[in-house]
Amino acid sequence: MIHFEALKGRLIQLIQAARGVTIRKISETRFCLVFNHKEDLRRALDMRPWIIDRNLVVLQPLSQPEDPLSISLEWCPFFVHIHDLQLGQRSVDVLRYIGNYVGAWLDVNHIERDIS
Repeated sequence: MIHFEALKGRLIQLIQAARGVTIRKISETRFCLVFNHKEDLRRALDMRPWIIDRNLVVLQPLSQPEDPLSISLEWCPFFVHIHDLQLGQRSVDVLRYIGNYVGAWLDVNHIERDIS
């Protein structure tokens, strides 16, 4: 059971949209977030996944005139932290292999500078 007003308050607090966001309930388990500025939307999507009260909040962009109830919410990007990886195994190829093993590798841009 999702308490809409609590979820709405927590999302507004976490997202911190500089130009504001409106959150509407469209079903018992789906909500529509309307950002007043595309930079706030980009930031919210970049900071995924969102976990609130031990529940995964899946954000999926919606294009006009798409029906929000028809959007597939079957996947969500995650960061995977790998500990104790030996120095010789710290390469983008090894990380890509691990990422594809647990799901699908999405991005290496911010990784490449951190592993060298």
